[in-house]
Amino acid sequence: MTLFYFYSRYFLNAIIAPVQEVCHGMERLDQNDLEVRLEPKGQRELQDLMTSFNQMVLSIKHMLRLTEETLEKKHEAEIKALQSQINPHFIVNTLNSIRFMAQVAKFDGIRKMAEALVSIVSCSFRSNVSFYTVGEELEMLKTYVYLMRIRYSNSFEVSYHVQPGCLDYLLPRLTLQPVVENSITHGFEEMEEELGRVEVTVYQEEGFLCLSVWDNGRGMSREEIELVRRGRPRAKNDNTSIGLENVQARIRLNFGAAAGLTLESEPGQYTRATIRLPLAACTKKEEERRDSDPDCG
Repeated sequence: MTLFYFYSRYFLNAIIAPVQEVCHGMERLDQNDLEVRLEPKGQRELQDLMTSFNQMVLSIKHMLRLTEETLEKKHEAEIKALQSQINPHFIVNTLNSIRFMAQVAKFDGIRKMAEALVSIVSCSFRSNVSFYTVGEELEMLKTYVYLMRIRYSNSFEVSYHVQPGCLDYLLPRLTLQPVVENSITHGFEEMEEELGRVEVTVYQEEGFLCLSVWDNGRGMSREEIELVRRGRPRAKNDNTSIGLENVQARIRLNFGAAAGLTLESEPGQYTRATIRLPLAACTKKEEERRDSDPDCG
């Protein structure tokens, strides 16, 4: 009887009590009590079970915190998106007023500039899709180049070379414009008498849609290229010189690691930016077709 008593006490303390404590902990967790912790005791296997339980609770708590942060950021983004919907409407209406006034006053130069800007703003904000065909993207780019040539007094020229069959492929909208803008605003800033030249080339190569922007500007150093590749640290409201980094981030998010932006340059001679997108991911599916936006093109 004495041996049975001691064996019963041992069995109770080493097995039954720890199992009951685990069950109690599970009940508290089921009631969303994430502060529950178990003190490992009893048999080695039960101690391991209690330790794993504690780790599981910590993991759940960490995951919930991350989820809350994600939802908070998403909520902030939705608020900003709703707020930003007002701005394009105001800008387009204002530009249309400027265009009308220029037309009445017979200032054709101002009228054409306002029309070009209305086209860019309308396509950027009113379209309900994130992707354009290559043809639509080039039309947008040509409108932008028209405005920039007026701003820079026709100090540069842009040529286009598109391989047959490439116009219907899809790419994230406003992919080429930031790259060409980088050539115009940064590549040509130190040029004096020489005419700036930009060549935009679209072609297929080894299963990829390639979009190349070449310019004869000041070029980029290896450090500058590496900074674009890695992305430079930014303050919260620092939105300067984000064009190439933005393009690189968007194509990676949309197409994964297979896509990318590469830069090659010879300081003082040229810079070439090449975007490579998997052709399979750029194919326009029937269900993705949409009616043309009347404000675009």
